[in-house]
Amino acid sequence: MDPLDPTWTTGARSDEAAIEALGVLVDALLADRETARAAKDFQKADEIRSALTQAGINIEDGAGHSRWTLAR
Repeated sequence: MDPLDPTWTTGARSDEAAIEALGVLVDALLADRETARAAKDFQKADEIRSALTQAGINIEDGAGHSRWTLAR
């Protein structure tokens, strides 16, 4: 799956379900990452971030939350 494929960025009504599904998956990984960080398992947290980065997803950490965007 290529997150940079136009399917994910067109915003067409037919693509809304796919974009929502991607969001659910990324949010689940970010929750796992936050759990790892809270447990001071920084290696696992870094592995999750690296996997998301390799998939073309940028992570921005903020106070108490992380935000994601697709790399362009």
